[in-house]
Amino acid sequence: MDSQPLLSEAAPAPGSPAIPLSAVARGAVAVVQEVGGGRAMMQRMLMLGIRRGAPLRLLHGPGARGAVVGVGGARIALGRDVVELIRVQLAPAAQGAEAAAPAQALEAAR
Repeated sequence: MDSQPLLSEAAPAPGSPAIPLSAVARGAVAVVQEVGGGRAMMQRMLMLGIRRGAPLRLLHGPGARGAVVGVGGARIALGRDVVELIRVQLAPAAQGAEAAAPAQALEAAR
């Protein structure tokens, strides 16, 4: 496990109000609180499994081009503008371990 922080320097701690996904550091597990944007954006995120209450893990980024998140066993690439519109709350450590277990089992099966 690498020693990267779970938050960028200015981001709040777990249990704090929702923050943009772009403020979360790589490897962190967060729970979606809201998806901004128009109706088409929200529908697209619903189809991808990114909805209120869904746990996700930031796999790569956030960077200038966006981020890659893990949701329900899938990897999804999101553009920078989309990453800014998704607001999340960091998952507590216990919840983060539960969310990581299915992904680890999937990796072990490969």
